[in-house]
Amino acid sequence: MTQNRISSVFATWVIGLVAVVASAACAPPANEAGPTTAPSSAPAETPTPSAAQDNSPPPSNSKVTVSTSAGKYGVGAMVTVSITNNLDKVIYTEDFKTACTIAYVQRLNSGAWTDIGACRLERPTIIVSLAPGQVRTVSYDPSSFSSGTYRVRFTYRMTQDGNDPLTAYSSEFKVG
Repeated sequence: MTQNRISSVFATWVIGLVAVVASAACAPPANEAGPTTAPSSAPAETPTPSAAQDNSPPPSNSKVTVSTSAGKYGVGAMVTVSITNNLDKVIYTEDFKTACTIAYVQRLNSGAWTDIGACRLERPTIIVSLAPGQVRTVSYDPSSFSSGTYRVRFTYRMTQDGNDPLTAYSSEFKVG
């Protein structure tokens, strides 16, 4: 009976250790650029309507900035986006947005912005933090995007829990 109890406790300890190691392996190190587009999570060709299709221009005085590496990309060229936290506090977001990154790519369709490419990985969403002054780089492969006008929408919040009530946008860029 004591042998069974010891085996049970040991098995529980091993399972707990494996769970901690597995969850730590999924989180990106704080000093790395962060998520990038994975081949299996490329944006869908058909845009999906955004829950909130915000047609407002990007704010010019935002302390959280979103900038692209160029204003125009050829089809198949990598789109690189930098998200910078210029606030004096940590901000939080999730990594389950376009192509399983921390930001949405939006396409301009008939005067309305529409989020494109959902995350199709079957895993839990990871909360990502950006420390004051931290820059997170995200890359998107637009080869499955059609020619058009795009922007990046980054939603974030000031606490780990809750929804993303704050938004920063990149300038518009062209593909094609």
